[in-house]
Amino acid sequence: TQPPGDQTQKDLTFLCWWLKIYSGTERPTISSNVTIPVEHNDSVALTCTAVGTAVSYLWYKDNDGIYVDTRIALSDGNRTLTIPGILRSDTGEYTCFGYNVMNGKTSDSYLLNVNYGPEYPNVSINPHLQLISSGSTANLSCSAESNPPCEFQWYFNTSSFLQNGSDLLIPNITLKNVGNYTCQAFNSVTQRYSARMQEVTLTETQK
Repeated sequence: TQPPGDQTQKDLTFLCWWLKIYSGTERPTISSNVTIPVEHNDSVALTCTAVGTAVSYLWYKDNDGIYVDTRIALSDGNRTLTIPGILRSDTGEYTCFGYNVMNGKTSDSYLLNVNYGPEYPNVSINPHLQLISSGSTANLSCSAESNPPCEFQWYFNTSSFLQNGSDLLIPNITLKNVGNYTCQAFNSVTQRYSARMQEVTLTETQK
């Protein structure tokens, strides 16, 4: 018999179970910190957002996988893709793939359209002659690499505005038409200008 007041002690073992509930991944969405990126001016950060538990992320450009290099950085568990000093070569369709142990889904494509230019214009003259006959007609054409396409203005002897447009027609050329014709290109998005001059010289020969 046990003395009065003496109690028997029993070892109790507790089993604890940790139940983690996963939810499947919904279709991710991509957002950008810059709506109108300009080459050399902007650093672009694309962020992939997916609703779900413990979601991991992969990035693609034009269906090719994107990995960290000297220019591209991935952060926040690969959720954010950062491109510093954006270049025209970064233009393309970007997608992200969000996945967990339950499933995985791909976002709709996000078009990153990099604005640039205008580059140094190219001016051509028709007929392709250094000397143009009096009374003849000359057509000057200007082009420049630019996104979006740039606007053009023509000037005579640097100061006299002639017209807008990429093509300039000079009919019935006389001595008063001899001089320097400048094509000025302007991109309304990048707010950049570029210009090139073309000299028109008249021969003594009549047409």
